Amino acid sequence: MKIKKIGVIYGGKSSEREISLKTGSAIASALKKEKFSVVLIDSGKKDFIKKLLSAKIDFAFIALHGPFGEDGTMQGLLEIFGIPYSGSGVLASALAMNKIYSKKIFESENIPTPKWQIITSVSRLPSTVYRLPVVIKPSKQGSAI
Repeated sequence: MKIKKIGVIYGGKSSEREISLKTGSAIASALKKEKFSVVLIDSGKKDFIKKLLSAKIDFAFIALHGPFGEDGTMQGLLEIFGIPYSGSGVLASALAMNKIYSKKIFESENIPTPKWQIITSVSRLPSTVYRLPVVIKPSKQGSAI
């Protein structure tokens, strides 16, 4: 199948929307330089599905960050519509986005990983003092500081 038209899916509604807009724009520019026909499709807009389907794209380049873009949701939606896309499939995306599942898989396969602990609320912070540096991240978000 020759790819004639690429839809760059970007934006979204997550806390990472702004960086996704930049990512998507950069990807679209690079693809246009390579002479691809490109359409930018913002998944954060009300008419997203309508635009996605009316664009008649041959391939979707997912440029979303965070939930709905990296967690298997967008991948599943594109599969329902029969649109090939960049990146991992639904299950791999869902597992990779969940840091708890990922850590458990790594440990079960004896892949070295730093010590970790699940903390569900501030009131459940352990009394143990950790040596710095420590990393605290939400279990199901993309980029986190």
